[in-house]
Amino acid sequence: MRDLTDTDGLNDLLVSLSTEPSNKFNAQFLHGQLIELPMPERDLRWSVYLARRGFERPVETLISWAIQSGFGQIDEARAYLTATILTWFLSTSHREIRDKATKALASVLAGRLALAGQVLRDFATVNDLYVLERLLAACYGAALQGKDEASLGELADVVIETVFSAGGPPVNILVRDHARNLVEYARRQDALSGVADLSVVQPPYESAWPIEPVPDHVLEGYTEDRADATVRDAIAASCGEHGDFGRYVIEHTVERWSPAAFGTERLPTPMDTYVALLLKGGRSVNMCTPR
Repeated sequence: MRDLTDTDGLNDLLVSLSTEPSNKFNAQFLHGQLIELPMPERDLRWSVYLARRGFERPVETLISWAIQSGFGQIDEARAYLTATILTWFLSTSHREIRDKATKALASVLAGRLALAGQVLRDFATVNDLYVLERLLAACYGAALQGKDEASLGELADVVIETVFSAGGPPVNILVRDHARNLVEYARRQDALSGVADLSVVQPPYESAWPIEPVPDHVLEGYTEDRADATVRDAIAASCGEHGDFGRYVIEHTVERWSPAAFGTERLPTPMDTYVALLLKGGRSVNMCTPR
């Protein structure tokens, strides 16, 4: 007997029933519930459950079956339900579930690229780009298998329609990369319909700058009181020059970026930037410039 008195037990049951076409509580029912939720609420009800369960019980059973049987004969209704539930597995940050669900989804879609387009349309409005980026990765991986060239152009048209044509692609580098690569692959295979506007697929994309600048006085307010002094709080300190996050994550990510605006003919050298910082701080360049 299943324990349905807790949320995890109920979700276990829904996963177990998800690929059954005749059951009204299958993946279509679950999709209708999850797609309407705000992301924080969905994470609380669903994504946390997946992370807590881990790669075991019905989650492991379904993913393992899809990896092993995805390339084989599956009736279309069951394949659609399987692709839907596997896509919802992509919302979790649990690495093993997320990675293996992506592989399983690519297996199921490899010989069913028209189905891939249908699932992509179903998730076109999902409010979690974490889901969309892996769905597109699975679609791209499925297309590269070369098992359904007849439907490749149809899938590429859906990608252009859902990702690029509706006001530009989302501000997510993996969504853009997977989607563009899939369309480019279809073009090289001469599979495009000829009616799609490929100009919208090519960068640069006209999207707003996604990072909101934070004034210095706000950053300076991130402090905590210690017994003998007021210091930067743990999060702010970790992002600084001597913090672990600042040193090992931020520094190598931004070290090759230039502070110059687009169109600047002469890019500033590291010394130019150093001198500008000294002058901004009111220090003497002659005294402080390294020899």
